[in-house]
Amino acid sequence: MPSKRYRLTLTVEGLVHIGDGGKYGKKDYFLTKQGTIAILNAPSFVSKLDHDQLNEYCEFLKKDSRTGLQEYLRRKGLDAVARGARLYTLDARLTRARRGSYQYFDIWRFVKDAHGCPYVPGSSIKGMLRTAILISLIARDRETYEKLYDRGEVLKKRQRTDGDIQRKAFWVGQLDRDGDSAVNDVLRYLSVSDSDPLSVDDLVLAKK
Repeated sequence: MPSKRYRLTLTVEGLVHIGDGGKYGKKDYFLTKQGTIAILNAPSFVSKLDHDQLNEYCEFLKKDSRTGLQEYLRRKGLDAVARGARLYTLDARLTRARRGSYQYFDIWRFVKDAHGCPYVPGSSIKGMLRTAILISLIARDRETYEKLYDRGEVLKKRQRTDGDIQRKAFWVGQLDRDGDSAVNDVLRYLSVSDSDPLSVDDLVLAKK
């Protein structure tokens, strides 16, 4: 079977977040002179500290303090050192509480490649295409898919319902004995590569 290659241009209508499962806490970022948020490059920062400063920094990380990295750097006079050890900067600012203290929020990380550049994984795009195709198929034959859904509701087995709907939409036949095998799925013929690397300048900080 000859293969075909397509180049996909993804245009988003709003904010998109594809996380790597990790997050930055209040001890991982600080403010620049302009007031924007800078993510600390911890290995680079640590390499610039002397023995006593390193011990103090480790103690700061271990303690469950109410203060963040910003206050620690200012108290220890390490602002300039941190500014020289930044991963990247986000064009966003921290708000202050009534008493003047900063309000810290966890920042969920965007997935990045080995060079620290954000990108869109091919698996995310394939999942998006799968959902779009499924919605289109359901819209064309709503009655059939409603019967599958209603049967699952009666049996109180929603996971089985999802499986029945997926098999109806995408399976081309029982090609092996393993009922859950991807070999039966027509989308096994579709392979989506990762996007070209983006820049950290493309990242923005937004509250949920």
